[in-house]
Amino acid sequence: MRQNSFFVLSVLLLAAVVSMLPNAVLFPAAHDIAVHLHVPVSFVGLMVTSYSIAYVAATPVFGILSDYAGRKSVLLVGLVLFGLGGIVPLVVQQGVMILAGRVVMGIGSAGVLPMVDSTIGDMYEAGANRRKALAAFGGAIAVAEAVLPFLSGLCDSISWRGVFMLYTSAFVSALLVTWIVWPKKLDEPDSYSPHGYLRALKLTSTMPALFGALLCTVLFGVVYFGVSSLLPLSVDNGNNGLLNGFLFLPLGISWVASSAWFVKRPHIVKVHRAILLGSLILAVGTILLGLTHKVLFLLAISLVWGLGSGILTTLYSWVVGDETPARVRGAVNALYNAAYVLGFAIGAPLFLYLKEVWSYQWSATTAGGVMIVSGVLGYILIRIGQHASPAL
Repeated sequence: MRQNSFFVLSVLLLAAVVSMLPNAVLFPAAHDIAVHLHVPVSFVGLMVTSYSIAYVAATPVFGILSDYAGRKSVLLVGLVLFGLGGIVPLVVQQGVMILAGRVVMGIGSAGVLPMVDSTIGDMYEAGANRRKALAAFGGAIAVAEAVLPFLSGLCDSISWRGVFMLYTSAFVSALLVTWIVWPKKLDEPDSYSPHGYLRALKLTSTMPALFGALLCTVLFGVVYFGVSSLLPLSVDNGNNGLLNGFLFLPLGISWVASSAWFVKRPHIVKVHRAILLGSLILAVGTILLGLTHKVLFLLAISLVWGLGSGILTTLYSWVVGDETPARVRGAVNALYNAAYVLGFAIGAPLFLYLKEVWSYQWSATTAGGVMIVSGVLGYILIRIGQHASPAL
């Protein structure tokens, strides 16, 4: 490891936590935000969708740009745009302007999380150290998943504006990125000819393990964010913002514990088996979600969900980190993160719709079925990929 790699990694992990703010803080406070902005609750769904579409569209652009221009400059631009777009509701309360701000925020966020993934790949050679760093990255995401909804509910109990004030943390993160001594090698990519770069992308697209990780990430995102939208509705129809945030705390705790476990065990070989196990754990927890509305049981289900999520997110990042060639790391990590957010854009409205058309129970059961399919596909594709990876 380089001399200041720990400090650089800490700053990167803070940026990763900031990048989880956009939608994590909206769900617990959705009711109060809608009331104070004088819009229907469905408008909050539009805020999520506009952010997600912008993110998915911008990530490939930023990813390719970072392979040529460097990670740090893209990360800085992303954090500044993120913060500016996030605070729009504090300045104006017109629906169109708020949605425009969410688009700007989505574009900015596309330059944050993929850069964290990519820079970790730049900092550490393939092997145990990189896997440990990626597991720590998963732990940071877990902390965000645990703390941010609760923090949102707490801020909402004081003032709805407090929820949007959380987005200003992007400016603090940008300052830290500016001040740190960024190792030159991290921010000076090798020179690639356009032809060679396109060839590398083409060969990368034929890797079954990478394809499996990307596909399963979309399916995981669909179910995870579908459950994230259903869980707050389990008690009092989602009207208690503080309780909604509290329901996510066990998820984050067990997610952190799962990520910490992988930090100590970076030499796992049978990744496909662990992915199947994590998918089945999530499937069981999701199906059980449709069978109870009691707070204690929901907290237990949240704990199970955190365990499975920690397993999958860590292992998917390992597959992407191990399989992706250095020359196209930015582009592939951009696609990986876009796949996750694409799942979000689909999952939340899909399962809320299924809840209205069918029932809460059938919506949760369907989500559990999707996780089973995802686990089987991941097992097959990643197992095949372990035996055949094209040389670059």
